Amino acid sequence: MSALPGGIIPALLTPVDSRGETLRDHLVSLLEYTLDCGVSGFYVGGSTGECFLMSVSQREEVLAIASETVASRVPLIAHIGAQNVDDSFYLAERAQALGYRAISAVTPYYYGFSFQEILSYYQELCEISKLPMVMYFIPALTGRTFTSQEIARLAAIPGMAGIKFTADDLFKLERLRGQLPEFVMYNGYDELLLPALSLGVNGAIGSTYNVTAPLAIALWESFREGDLARAGHLQWELNTIIEMLVGNNLYPTLKDILERRGLGGGLCRKPFLPLTASQKEESARIDAHITRVLASLG
Repeated sequence: MSALPGGIIPALLTPVDSRGETLRDHLVSLLEYTLDCGVSGFYVGGSTGECFLMSVSQREEVLAIASETVASRVPLIAHIGAQNVDDSFYLAERAQALGYRAISAVTPYYYGFSFQEILSYYQELCEISKLPMVMYFIPALTGRTFTSQEIARLAAIPGMAGIKFTADDLFKLERLRGQLPEFVMYNGYDELLLPALSLGVNGAIGSTYNVTAPLAIALWESFREGDLARAGHLQWELNTIIEMLVGNNLYPTLKDILERRGLGGGLCRKPFLPLTASQKEESARIDAHITRVLASLG
């Protein structure tokens, strides 16, 4: 368990220009900003980083920039999942060479793969990499869910060390925690951070932590200190922000807020569209609200 980080872990955004090329300096600024906030690690190259809209070389570039910038100050988890398994194998090898602490891969999607095919996929990934594997479970986007028993079978694969549980089935999460006491579990829905903490997750990986890290860290610490009233209030504050962000096109708004903070969020890759004028106005209001909430933390 010690090989994997706990705590608050941003699912890293990837700033890009109008051609879809990674803005290296902006990515470095984002990494340094969130490091200064006290995050416990980074989840690099996931869906928040727009990995499914990137070439393999672009994904490798982001993994390299993050590794060079962080320079072992906190652990890094590389998402290497891809539709083409050869791409996953290559990125897994690159992550290991770049000094990543672990790799992660989303459940194979689109083709309606059987459980045996998914099991074989993860077995092969774990065999070719010496790094611990974190299964990325996000049924709302992959269209593939598992029973608790199936997740337990996947968890038994040698090298499978954890799961990024991005689902709202808290009953399943509670059952898994009891069945797999040594398995590392990350909460993936930021709006469920406090409930997931109460069920014993080891950490949280989320998109909104790119702009709300101090709030999420304060919530985490309040829970650990037994101040459930404050933790509940901070979850309410976080959920209010999440509701605002999602209502204004999440990823482009997160990047616009980073631009407003002088960190250079850049754009999102097509087919994402830039924010409209009215969305930009709303983004400014959201940023001002987040700033007030963060200032109130003391």
